[in-house]
Amino acid sequence: MKKFKRVLFLQFLVFAQAMAGPIDQKEENAAFDNQLMVNSVVGAEVGPNGEPAVYVRDKFLEDEQQPKPEPFVFGFSTAVSFSSTIGSGDGGAPLKASRPSPGNKNKQSEGLGCKSTENPVLIATGEKHKTEEDFTAQGLYALSLSRTYRSMHGEGGLFGKRWLSSLDPHRLAYGDFFAPQADWHLIPKTITHIDENGTAVVYKYIRSGPPVGGDEVRTPKPLPPSAQATQPALPPKRPNVTPRRPEVYYYAEGRDISAEDVLSYFPEQSVVIRKNRKTFAFTPQGQIDSIADQGGLNLRQYTYYPPSNRVPARLASIQNAPGQSVKFNWGANGLVSSVVDTNNHTWNYQYNDKGMLTKVTSPGPNPDVRDYHYEAGDPSLLTGITIGGVRYSTYSYWPDRRVHISGLAGDRHRDVFDYSDKLTVVTNAQGQQSRYSFVNVAGELKINKIDRTATATCPHSSAFTDYDPYGYVSTTTDWRGIPTTFHYDENGYLSTETKAARTAEETKTEHTWDNGELRETVYKGAGGDSYAKVNYAYHSGGRERGRIAETLITDLKSGRGRLTRYAYAFHPNGTLATMVTTAFLAGREIRSTVNYDAFGRVSSTVNPLGHVKSFGGYTGLGMPGTMTDINGLVTSYSYNPNGTLGKVTAPGNRITQATYNAARQPTTITFPDGSMIKYRYSPDGDVEAVGDAQNQFSTVKYDAGSNSLRDASPRQVPSAGANGPRAAAGGEFSKVTKLDSLGRPYQMVNNKGEREDIRYDGNGNIVVFYTGDGKGTFYEYDARNRLIKQTAADGSITRLEYDWSGRLEAFTDPRGVRTTFAYNNFGDVLRIDSPDRGTTTYDAYDDLGRLTHETQANGKVITYTWDDLGRQRTRHSGDTTETFNYDEGHLGKGFLTSMTDATGRTNWAYDAAGKPIRQDNDIYGTKLTTRWAYDAGGRLSGMAWPSGLNVVYEYDGTGRLTKMRSNLSGKWATIADGFLYQPANESMYAWRFGNGQSRMSTFDVDMRLDQLQTLGVHSQNFDYSPCGTISKVSDAVRPELTTDYGYDEHGRLSSVNRNGDHQYFGWDDVGNRVKHSREAQGEFNYRAPRITRDFAVACERGV
Repeated sequence: MKKFKRVLFLQFLVFAQAMAGPIDQKEENAAFDNQLMVNSVVGAEVGPNGEPAVYVRDKFLEDEQQPKPEPFVFGFSTAVSFSSTIGSGDGGAPLKASRPSPGNKNKQSEGLGCKSTENPVLIATGEKHKTEEDFTAQGLYALSLSRTYRSMHGEGGLFGKRWLSSLDPHRLAYGDFFAPQADWHLIPKTITHIDENGTAVVYKYIRSGPPVGGDEVRTPKPLPPSAQATQPALPPKRPNVTPRRPEVYYYAEGRDISAEDVLSYFPEQSVVIRKNRKTFAFTPQGQIDSIADQGGLNLRQYTYYPPSNRVPARLASIQNAPGQSVKFNWGANGLVSSVVDTNNHTWNYQYNDKGMLTKVTSPGPNPDVRDYHYEAGDPSLLTGITIGGVRYSTYSYWPDRRVHISGLAGDRHRDVFDYSDKLTVVTNAQGQQSRYSFVNVAGELKINKIDRTATATCPHSSAFTDYDPYGYVSTTTDWRGIPTTFHYDENGYLSTETKAARTAEETKTEHTWDNGELRETVYKGAGGDSYAKVNYAYHSGGRERGRIAETLITDLKSGRGRLTRYAYAFHPNGTLATMVTTAFLAGREIRSTVNYDAFGRVSSTVNPLGHVKSFGGYTGLGMPGTMTDINGLVTSYSYNPNGTLGKVTAPGNRITQATYNAARQPTTITFPDGSMIKYRYSPDGDVEAVGDAQNQFSTVKYDAGSNSLRDASPRQVPSAGANGPRAAAGGEFSKVTKLDSLGRPYQMVNNKGEREDIRYDGNGNIVVFYTGDGKGTFYEYDARNRLIKQTAADGSITRLEYDWSGRLEAFTDPRGVRTTFAYNNFGDVLRIDSPDRGTTTYDAYDDLGRLTHETQANGKVITYTWDDLGRQRTRHSGDTTETFNYDEGHLGKGFLTSMTDATGRTNWAYDAAGKPIRQDNDIYGTKLTTRWAYDAGGRLSGMAWPSGLNVVYEYDGTGRLTKMRSNLSGKWATIADGFLYQPANESMYAWRFGNGQSRMSTFDVDMRLDQLQTLGVHSQNFDYSPCGTISKVSDAVRPELTTDYGYDEHGRLSSVNRNGDHQYFGWDDVGNRVKHSREAQGEFNYRAPRITRDFAVACERGV
């Protein structure tokens, strides 16, 4: 497959995907592979919308040098979800667990990755669900629309039966009414809150407020606006002359009322739910009126068409905090016929005569169209989806409406379901059978065991989940039998997570909560001692109420802390205007600022040095039309009506454009230099071909019979011609990757039948890798799935050890040489002790975690300084100081622009695209200048060296090099031209030199160099061993130079043999060359003393 190294392409594609949203629901549900673990590090970065959020993540001080408090979701993320469960941020168990709901029919997956299959079906109930993205908006208060089909969910307010949406209004359902005491109001025993996901939470009456009044005439509180227009039947009203009784009645989900989770029922007036730092206000009829944050800002305001002629009130619009609205139009069938997004574009919806959604059409002259099929006996069962006229998926059902088969087009993505009492058996397209066993916890079926049956490529394995009496996950046991335990407080918030419980590698994370706010996280190592903690403080009043105010990370061994503070300002309409993040360096404030417009979209960012990047020209969906960088250069963006990115115009009028298919997958990306990347997809949405501007494609095809992928691309071979090398078709390059029954690479086979094999343990860790010669390297892991032992083919062993906090503590190489590492509890390395290198100490770090003082093994001391952006400013040792300068001159901001060292000074200059155009060196008084030039497409067009040498590059219309010229001989002449490129992958394989000779490289069908040739000058052929190393180079022009190569067990060169010249090489166990002998020259021995001085070389001739 073609490899692309275009940064612009990567930026473009990521941006395009972000704009378009996900295409299908192929979720990676690696059940119990470290699943259900509430991820436990907190980090404080600015999230996609600029706000910090606290969430729990899996790695702490293992992969990162320091803990970072993560962005906290302030009350809730207005750009993500309005559901009632707090997610963990990456698919683990939720920070706030939700109790079970009877029947397991109205609950979304609560972070339980194994609850749904890849082609999504709820495993416990057999319910088909499928989420479809219509439009995705960006910004703090954005209004996006996605729809979810649920085959066993009967309700659907906007798009008909079985369809829920992200904009469905929350609603309330009342249970039986009763009077808690004589003469008190008639109130419901239970109130069920149903959110836009269909998640139903039942609140039970707990207690009342204090009785008030008594025989006086009570003036009712005003109803919410929408309630004034809708008056369905209510329980019988009492006269306005009332007895002494409460004005409010309280309900709770759990055993008691908590400040952050309470329902307040005001009879005949309103219902208010405070949950997850949000306030939901409902009319007495249970219709939602508004959702507000802790600061009182109305994040969503709902308006309704007035009821008439037995037609109930219907949703007319949803308005966000800045005043943008999504509008709903209704058809005669009582269902939404069109939606007008915040960009004022219209999305159309069609239904069949049964009221089932059958077609969605995006806006624009070339809309993408999705069709929904209901071909089963039950007209409400979704049986497939067609995208742009191509069948994408097909679903079938058992007579009891549970899913039988759920799959995409083709043979690769398909699951078959069989059910029995508390057991679901899922068989994927590769024949892997997973058996899910369930337990009933408080009325909900929950997975407690998964058995993966043995196949020819995967061994049998099992994983388990246990629950506490309230339905929260208490223990997970992974596929290797390693447990992780969880404990929750009385409000359902995670208090303790213990990974690798009851093993030598056990680590613990403890959380402390206050009214739903995470206040402290403490990290404990394998010995049970606390080594680090993160404390959180929140603003308690005003519009910033509930937003994070500061995070303090503390090394509990040294007592040192690293503090970050957050401050906010607001627009007059209440939306966030500014967020200032302040770090502290030796008492000095390091500030970064994010500014927002009144719509919650980033208008500018200001870094600690005052560099400003600004955004403007936003669409109604919150996509920026322009970006002005810190050098004042403008990049513009344009979008298609469905929200996909259409064009990027970079400084210098360099244009990148994209086209898409009906699934909003990019099909062609055209770059400023004329080159293209073209994508072709199979009906199931997988990439099946990648091509270039010449319409040559590399393909990837799946073969169901062998469960393998075959990569192929056209192959050309060169031959000499009168005017340079000529191309001729030579079949194709190809390779085959066989997959195991879980879809992982299992065996890679080349065209000679030589293969490499990979095997995995139950958790997916690689345990052995066999090379083409059958030699294996073996890997072992500890209870935290960290590599602890590697055994090479020759039996040599490498060992790794970890400290009590999970960081690499020691590394023992195959010689038995042990290198140790020491850290502070921020994760910064303090010391490395190596018998080879000696001891290096990292003596000091600043308050931002940057190294300032290092002592190397030879006694040399190096000090470092840094600027406020974390860029190295100076490096000093002894009498030598190196200085690095940034941001100087025209277009220099953000780049290294000069440096000084003992030899003198070097300056750099850049163009508008950030490419170097000039380098000026002053080396001991000698001034030298190197220049670069670029054409309009951004391609390198010329270089000029200090010697006066100039080279010019020419290209064709698709961005490929066609000619190189230089003035090397004193006059301009061609260096090379006539370049040939392999189709699709565009690797260069032949050209003509300026002297008319052709250089030709022939590659075999496995894309290994097979021949190098210039007629009459040289001709070399290459042979390979089964593991891919060169075994022989045959020279047809000078046969005496034909050479054979031999290798040791590690694949290192051990012998070189040619006529009259034999060489041998010896290596130690870690790859240091220790011996070299050559015929007629003697033997050279090399030793590496375990002391910190230069290597000594001993040479003994004639041995």
